Amino acid sequence: YRGEVSGKLADDVQDFITQEAIHSREHHLLNNKIDREKYPVADIEAEVLERVNFGRAGGPMRMLMATICLEHFTSMMADLMFDADIDGVPIFSQTDPALERLWRWHAMEETEHKAVAYDVFLEVTKGWPSLKRYFRRSLSMLLITKHFTANIANFSAMLLEADGYTREEADRAVKEFLWKKPALFGRGWKVWLSWFKPGFHPWDHDNRHAMDDWKEALTPVPAE
Repeated sequence: YRGEVSGKLADDVQDFITQEAIHSREHHLLNNKIDREKYPVADIEAEVLERVNFGRAGGPMRMLMATICLEHFTSMMADLMFDADIDGVPIFSQTDPALERLWRWHAMEETEHKAVAYDVFLEVTKGWPSLKRYFRRSLSMLLITKHFTANIANFSAMLLEADGYTREEADRAVKEFLWKKPALFGRGWKVWLSWFKPGFHPWDHDNRHAMDDWKEALTPVPAE
């Protein structure tokens, strides 16, 4: 749909594409540092690619619907991630500083462009009846939610199994992490539910203040 947008939105789309390309590069580099003999990285990557190809096979609108729904999820999780704790202990308290910095940077970027794909959706469907637009995005979110949460849980459990958990123990640990402590999904349900409000827009949940804080924390301080 790049040819169907213009002005500031076209600029935003180009910035979005650039950011996503950088994200892919950084996570590809990270994945290559993981012990592939121990962890099932190749299996997970193959499953992700299969799902991406399924989306592409459905044409541009299916890809756009998947994108706007997944952007809602990732921005929601980014917003919740960095004040998350388990019994008062921040979830990144024992994380390598370089890895924590990567996740903070990624969260900031996800927040910064969280509305771009949605604005494209609004532009390319402006001729649709409002009820059709609402039904399409609502149905898409329900389907994406079902598959995305299941995939996240399954992939996380696969990694824990590689660490010696039984499948039952892994499933229980993932469920507790996502829904109880620190409850990235459990605490995010209000933001998730806001999607179904008529007239919804991603910046209705305005967390630009958090993005500014992250930018300040990630900006290198010049040497004196």
